[in-house]
Amino acid sequence: MAIKRVKVTVTKKNCLFGIPQNISGCPIALALKKKGFKNIAVDEDQILVSKKGEYFTSKVVKAARRFIERFDEGLSVKPFSFNLTLKP
Repeated sequence: MAIKRVKVTVTKKNCLFGIPQNISGCPIALALKKKGFKNIAVDEDQILVSKKGEYFTSKVVKAARRFIERFDEGLSVKPFSFNLTLKP
């Protein structure tokens, strides 16, 4: 298993259909599903995913943490992108 670097793009559609305080249904999780990841769990500290039977974890970058906090509090959010470093 190797470290994977992934660019995650959270779209306006992800923001509209995302569910606040839902670790597998938030906008970031929806964006990761679009990239083919499964078993997704996103919280303010870490992201857990799997792909092709391999499991990965990543710390949440500052921009994504701010987005999660705002989204979960019901505040307005905008589409954005961030780089994710997934470690086995």
